[in-house]
Amino acid sequence: MKWQYTNINYQKLVNDYDKYFVEGHTTWSEIYYASQIQKWDTLEYWENRIAPLSRKDEYGDGYRLVKKLLKESGCENPFVYLLNYYPKN
Repeated sequence: MKWQYTNINYQKLVNDYDKYFVEGHTTWSEIYYASQIQKWDTLEYWENRIAPLSRKDEYGDGYRLVKKLLKESGCENPFVYLLNYYPKN
């Protein structure tokens, strides 16, 4: 089973942000993971083609949404953010 269904109130998250937070979180996770394993070609792909300010879709807009919410909340990790703001009931 997927993490979001067992650990957070996924329906509330979707109600609040539609698919934008979900796809932005995916983008954030890919960038973070690529940097951790030092897979620079993957990191470059995600940073330059998926996450730039000019990308106007659920991935680009969602990534910027995640970054904004993390900054506003003081969280550095969207998994922690989700656990804090969307706890499973």
